[in-house]
Amino acid sequence: LFNHDKKGALGSLWMTVHTINRGGGKADTDTETDPVIISSTSEAARATIDPKKAISVQKTIEVPFDVTTAFNAFSDLPRQAEYSPWIRYVQYIKPVPSHIDRGTLMGTEWQTRWCVGLFGFAIRWKANVTKIERPSVLEWESVSGMKNYGRVVFSQTDDDSKTTLCTMTMTFIAPSFIASLFRKSTGLRNYVQNQMVAKTLRNYRDIVA
Repeated sequence: LFNHDKKGALGSLWMTVHTINRGGGKADTDTETDPVIISSTSEAARATIDPKKAISVQKTIEVPFDVTTAFNAFSDLPRQAEYSPWIRYVQYIKPVPSHIDRGTLMGTEWQTRWCVGLFGFAIRWKANVTKIERPSVLEWESVSGMKNYGRVVFSQTDDDSKTTLCTMTMTFIAPSFIASLFRKSTGLRNYVQNQMVAKTLRNYRDIVA
């Protein structure tokens, strides 16, 4: 039963990736493509997004280091490729001088280029960091490619200043039938949350520790 559920989840995930790329993306290649071109979405504008198209996942993990260390390691965006086996690279489009703290960079001036590899497809987008409340909150949003936005909250645990709770929330905007499939398929939802998001957070914890 477990293997059947896992195969079903992987099949649904493949169909999701294939559908997203069908609008202009290509199979695995080094050439950047933007299947869907979008503009930056303000918080107010997000409220107008059809909830039937939104796919949201959230995961929390406790890490064995203080909140400042947690924030600094996560906000150094190119390091995301170290934490996630699916992220091929994260690059600042504009070179960052060595004396600048990457945890302070936000807005269109410090845009990043992301590439995720799944099932032979390369999914790419560009993103801006839209909010920094150091060392507690980091928010981002895509400005081209696959529409997505997210937020990570870092909070000190009540009993120990040397441990931190990290809660990551990610939202992707997909065709309605894909979003509906995600909500109805427990296997697919669990796979994304536990095998993709949670695994990334565990790797982040283990590497930084």
